[in-house]
Amino acid sequence: MNNALLAQEIKAIFQDGLIISPEVLRYINSTFSNPEISELEALLNDESDCEREPLLELIFFPDAPARIRLEPLLERGTFLKDDAQAVSNLLYSEHIRVALRFPDGNALVIKLPEDAASRFISRLNISYKTEERLLDAIRCHIPETLQWAIKVRLRNARHQYSPNKLDFLCRFFEKPITEPDELLECLDFVLNFMTEINGADDIRTALERRKEFHFLAIQKAADFEEQFGRNNMETLMVQGLRMPHIDRAKLMREIVIIDRICYLVYHSAFI
Repeated sequence: MNNALLAQEIKAIFQDGLIISPEVLRYINSTFSNPEISELEALLNDESDCEREPLLELIFFPDAPARIRLEPLLERGTFLKDDAQAVSNLLYSEHIRVALRFPDGNALVIKLPEDAASRFISRLNISYKTEERLLDAIRCHIPETLQWAIKVRLRNARHQYSPNKLDFLCRFFEKPITEPDELLECLDFVLNFMTEINGADDIRTALERRKEFHFLAIQKAADFEEQFGRNNMETLMVQGLRMPHIDRAKLMREIVIIDRICYLVYHSAFI
């Protein structure tokens, strides 16, 4: 029953239309020389064209609205990894036609390409179950308008959390940031950061080290710029100095995010 419900919801998404983002449209125009709709349709229907596969990967990649639309069903149901293929088979059996919607308002309707549904479903992580403690913290402390977006991020991360990571995330949700974009930005940082540390690591210490590392990188870049103002590049290279390749704005933003998170979770920031 769960598989049938999921197949029907994905079918509805396909028929309502997959949005061709500006990024995908730029890829299409640069790769295929600004094709007409009819030319693009011919390409998508030509299984012998090797350039078709990467394009299908981009088109049938579930975007955030599609993931949020499916998340309530995925949260309620219990899905196994093998169910992904079963759901795909249900979709192929219905001979679905998929609408592709372009930024200029044009649309192209094509038959569901072979393996396209499998590509789409494989990225949904349907068998992942979010920790109940995290779901409780989200329901209790996060505004309802943001809950599904946060749950989608947790599903995409697919973490199996150690006790200290789970405690940290629950505390993060218990004192949520009121500005939605900032909350999601901080959560994205936390989820990425947790992939880089061991389950037993002290998270506060790890955050402090990350902040210190960023400060040192920024200082090193500033020192190089000062040296470059007094010497030419050849002299600096002879001295063994190399230009640091950093995104200073990104590092400064991460420092702000780390301080924001630490105020929330630990009620203090690092000096």
